[in-house]
Amino acid sequence: MKNQFDKINQHQENLLAQQNKIKEQEETYASQSSMLKVLLALFILSVLLGIFSIYSGFNISKKKHALELYNTKIIKQSLEIKEIAKEAELSNEAKANFFTGLSHEFKTPITLILSAIESITEKTNTNSNNLKTEITLISNNSKRLLRLINQLLDYRKTEEKKLTLKASKTNIFQFSTKIFNDFKIEAKKRGIAFDLKTNNTDLDLYIDRNLMDKVYFNLLSNALKFTPDNGEIIVSIEDYKNKNFVTVSFKDSGIGIPSDDIENIFKPFEIGSNNTKASSGIGLHLTKQFIELHKGEISVRSDQSTIFTIKLYKNNKHLLPNEIINEPDIYIDEEELTLTDEIEENIYQVTNVNNNDNKYDILIIEDNDELIKLLKNKLLESYKVHLSNGVDGVEKALDIIPDIIICDVNLPDKDGFVICEVLKNDLRTSHIPIIMLTALDNNESYIKGLKSGADSYLTKPFSFSVLSQSIKSLLYNREKLRYYYLNNVHKINPHEKFDAKDQEFILKINSIIEQNIDNSSFSVEAMAETLNISRVQLYRKIKAIIGVNISDYILDFRLSKAKNLLINSQLSVSEIAYATGFSSPNYFSTNFKTKFNITPKEYRKDLTNNNINN
Repeated sequence: MKNQFDKINQHQENLLAQQNKIKEQEETYASQSSMLKVLLALFILSVLLGIFSIYSGFNISKKKHALELYNTKIIKQSLEIKEIAKEAELSNEAKANFFTGLSHEFKTPITLILSAIESITEKTNTNSNNLKTEITLISNNSKRLLRLINQLLDYRKTEEKKLTLKASKTNIFQFSTKIFNDFKIEAKKRGIAFDLKTNNTDLDLYIDRNLMDKVYFNLLSNALKFTPDNGEIIVSIEDYKNKNFVTVSFKDSGIGIPSDDIENIFKPFEIGSNNTKASSGIGLHLTKQFIELHKGEISVRSDQSTIFTIKLYKNNKHLLPNEIINEPDIYIDEEELTLTDEIEENIYQVTNVNNNDNKYDILIIEDNDELIKLLKNKLLESYKVHLSNGVDGVEKALDIIPDIIICDVNLPDKDGFVICEVLKNDLRTSHIPIIMLTALDNNESYIKGLKSGADSYLTKPFSFSVLSQSIKSLLYNREKLRYYYLNNVHKINPHEKFDAKDQEFILKINSIIEQNIDNSSFSVEAMAETLNISRVQLYRKIKAIIGVNISDYILDFRLSKAKNLLINSQLSVSEIAYATGFSSPNYFSTNFKTKFNITPKEYRKDLTNNNINN
């Protein structure tokens, strides 16, 4: 029983142990089951996240592609906007240049008209020939202004498509001759071979005389503008017998048109890259528009010469009924040019002019022939007048060394600002007062003129009396400055800037003389060589600044130095003579007495006596 009881206990213990193991396994199973559920949940979550990530990546890629396309579109639009802005800027610049050029063309003839009117009203005893001259000047420039204004109106009409053709049967040779004669005098004056040719003097065409007059005027005025003196201009009318059209060509030996500009030459506001003349930029554009209204064509060819060719059709079949009108035939008066020719020949002649060497020299740098001759005519009575068209303005100023310069801003070679700056920075011409004439009346141009060194700035149209008074004021101020230098030439303080460039020049002169004070062979030529200018230019420069010639100035400097040595040194008169560059004591004494009315010995003796008495 005991053994059995023990076995039962043993079984119970084993049973408990197994139950405990079962419980442990159940707990392990429960734990592992929970872990498995968690892992399964995490796996499912990971799969979902992966799917979401792939979906998101696809969406992002799709949106990125869409954004790239949108960005490319924006960049393209941005470039287009920049291109449009650039074109707008070029257009605005072209229009600005157009109005600038036009204002210059307006203001010069207005100046001439006002000056002529002013002259007529001021003169009480005007002879008939001079009166004809002034009235002709007013008439010619009034017509010129009218043409410029009409060009503006015509341009507006062509832009708005409101210009209509009014063609009438016209003898083209007689029509061409009448306009051709208007340019003969100018061509003759400049030595230009001017010719009109045709193979059919009886040829009739249907043309709008008013519009075709403007076509001829634009082409002929351009030819004259760009053809040099002694050049050639030929107008040819060619009738092709077996064809239904006629050509009118305008050939000149001018500067030509650069090949890059040919295709743009008929566009509005376009000006050739080699064109330095004042121009509105719409003349050729209007010419093309007028020819196309006639159902014709215009072309240009330029190599060694420039040829504009107009193609016009015969009869009137190419025109609409409402484009045809009746006008009387053209009549040419053979004596039409006689009066104008006489006036042109005498327009700027000046009689009984006193060529006094004491007159001031004036250099006028201007490329408008009428204005430059008018100014010359008005100034010749009081001044010696020299002229330049702008190409040789600097060279003439350096050669003449005038007392005053009148310079236009708009010039063919280099503008007036550049010329002014060059002359003001040149030792030989820096002292010369310069009056600027310009059609540019904005503050920027005024400031630019003053910065370039201009002493006065007059805008067109200007009154001649204002110009005349400006000249007198500048010359008077120059005289005051000359008086100051003459009386203070040895007292100039480099730190007190009265007229910086002139003071600098005089100080340099004084320094050179000081360095050669004991050299009796030191000459004006040596001085000029040291300064790297000619003897004549040195003479004129010193004469303009101080009012004495350079030889007298060097002598005066030596005598002033000698006088100072007589006062402040113990050197003998002979030693002082040689120390100040005189070839002998006698020559020194003679010059000293001439200047100070006392000999060097007497001067020193008087100084000694005065010191003893004091």
